[in-house]
Amino acid sequence: MAFVIRNNKQRLEKPEGIYLMVKGIEWLVKEVKMTPSGNIVVMVHDPVRLENQIFTACNISDLGKLIGED
Repeated sequence: MAFVIRNNKQRLEKPEGIYLMVKGIEWLVKEVKMTPSGNIVVMVHDPVRLENQIFTACNISDLGKLIGED
């Protein structure tokens, strides 16, 4: 087991990447993939609070409608 000790300045630094704003919190997008059931999920990380979440964006049929395929 390892511990990382960060000071306040390091804690508030955000790494480069694509961020989503959800309920007032900026989440760093780590991965986007499709589950076997056909749902598109986005795995995100909050670098300030060190929390991870998985959001279901849509299912594959909704994505097809969004990009204009029948």
